[in-house]
Amino acid sequence: MNIHLNELIFEESFRKVALKNLSFRDIDQEFLVLHSADSHGSEERNDLYYCYMKPYEGLFFRLTGISDEEDGALKVDEDRTGIEDIPYEEMAGGIVSKIVENGDLLSNRLIVDLSDEYYDGDEWKDLLATRRLVWLDEVRKAGNPDRIIVPFCGRPLELKLIRCENDAVLAEDTEGTRYLYGRNGDMMKYCQGE
Repeated sequence: MNIHLNELIFEESFRKVALKNLSFRDIDQEFLVLHSADSHGSEERNDLYYCYMKPYEGLFFRLTGISDEEDGALKVDEDRTGIEDIPYEEMAGGIVSKIVENGDLLSNRLIVDLSDEYYDGDEWKDLLATRRLVWLDEVRKAGNPDRIIVPFCGRPLELKLIRCENDAVLAEDTEGTRYLYGRNGDMMKYCQGE
């Protein structure tokens, strides 16, 4: 066991807030404490997670250690061999606080490769560009900003985002049908060559 101790400092504007009320922009690639009396039998000791996104699968929380408000410490176990990733749906009802990053935490072996895997390189370039479109936020699926839920023919239609197209996005349903969804809410089927 290789325990690293870090100072526990909360970001004041993100202290004990409902996870469901936060934008993915607030928590993507950030460290969060999930407040729960169940964590370690004490309100003062809670689990520490690193939040990240898997393309099209949504937000996940990787357990990296525990926080101890009583002694003001973060305890991170560098030797953990079993990776524990929890999907957003299982955490959505939780209360979280964001940790002020001190440099040590990002070098943790459990998360050091995540940026290469999901945030870098050409494979995800078009998808990552859609995450910058703030106008899409009101139709993004909760916990999964790579998917949108929009009304179409009187029913909600879930689409996965593919890329930006001028003032619209190209998106696809589960059957592979492609649509253009515009900034003004207009939607039409996409034909190659349009």
